[in-house]
Order: sequence, then C-alpha cells, then structure tokens
Amino acid sequence: MTRTLTSLFVIALASPVAAQEPPPPAEPPVVAEEPPVVVVPAAAVPEPPAFAVGLKLGVVLPQVATELGPAPTGSIELSYAMPFAQRRVGIYLEAAYAQPSVERSGIPDPRVPGDAYDGTQTQRELIVGLGFVGRVAPPRSVWNGYGMLGGRAYFLETLTVGSAGGAEFGENREQSARFGGMVTLGGERLLGPGVLALEAGFGTSDLPHLITGDVSTGAIAIQIGYRLFF
Repeated sequence: MTRTLTSLFVIALASPVAAQEPPPPAEPPVVAEEPPVVVVPAAAVPEPPAFAVGLKLGVVLPQVATELGPAPTGSIELSYAMPFAQRRVGIYLEAAYAQPSVERSGIPDPRVPGDAYDGTQTQRELIVGLGFVGRVAPPRSVWNGYGMLGGRAYFLETLTVGSAGGAEFGENREQSARFGGMVTLGGERLLGPGVLALEAGFGTSDLPHLITGDVSTGAIAIQIGYRLFF
C-alpha cells in the first residue's frame, strides 16, 4: 500500500513537468519549386538590302508618237534604297539604247529632185536617266510591285538612207541632245539572290530634226530583267 501511494505521488509530481514541455517544432511546408523561365531571343530580322544592279531586255514601241516601228531595247540600272520606310524608297540611275527604224516612200521634200524621196530612217537613241523608285514592300520580298519616275537625257541620231529621182543620195545624219522624262510600273518575284522583274514604261522627249519633222521620241517600252541585291 505504501509503495502504491509513493508511485502515485511521483506520477503526480511528474505530470505538470511533462505538460509544460513545448511541443516539437512543426516541419515547414514543402513548397513546389517552379521551373526556371527560359527566354528565347527573337530571331533578328535582316535589314533589307540597300544596293541593286539590274539588266533588262525588251521591246520599244514608238508607234504612239511616230511612224517608227518596234525595235529591241536594253538597259542597265543601278539603284540605292534609302534608309527609311524599310528601304521602300530609293533613287536609280539607268542607261538604255534603242534603234527603231521605218521604210517610207514618196516622202515630200522640196530639197530633192522630184520633191520627194524614198528612204529608210533609223532613229538611234542613247538614254541616260535619273529618278526615284518606290516599292510596295521592302526590297527582296517574295512578291513586290514598284513604280519609277524620273528625268532623261536623250542623245539622238537620225540616220536616213534613200534615193530621189532614181539617184541615191547617200546617208544623211542629224544629231542632238534633248531632255525628257519617263514613268514605269512593274512587278518583282524573288528568284535566287535577286528578283525577276517585268515592267512597262513610257518615256519621251522632243525630236525636232529636219528629217523627222517636229515630233517626239515618245515610246512604250516593255522589258523583262533581273535585279541583283547586295
């Protein structure tokens, strides 16, 4: 009995001490770590090319202004696209050559026997042009449209070979330099490092030669070519 009371007394004394012991610390909550955000830099858009050189071949149709017939024509072109508006606007320099001709008979001229002559007239035209070019899209787009507007210097030589009254009178030449202008509309299709171009334009200057009369060099030119950008 005494032993039982002693045990109860010891338990009673130990119980408050056990109650006062702090609870074990709680474990911190587990927070799921988010995967790091990987930033992929956007692909750099290449700057449109600034320079181009082109070669064009086609046909010139001077029937709109004179009796001259259609003739082959060719031109070379250099251009620079200005550094604004995604290089849609630029300047160009061109050189072109055409040589239309016509055969005529009974041409009135009081200076020759019979007051008329038969002959072949050839109009040689060396053209140098400078102006502006504007594109719908930046240069070297897959599809593009463009317009050209500028001035031209025409270096002209009219060559006539004929006969009057049954006698040949040899060659007659007249030369002059005149100023005029041109306007062109065209389209481009990306092909390799450059573009394939198809265009139609109209250029003109006055042509006051004695053989031709007071006419003009007005002509429509339809050309196909290739522009290489760099």
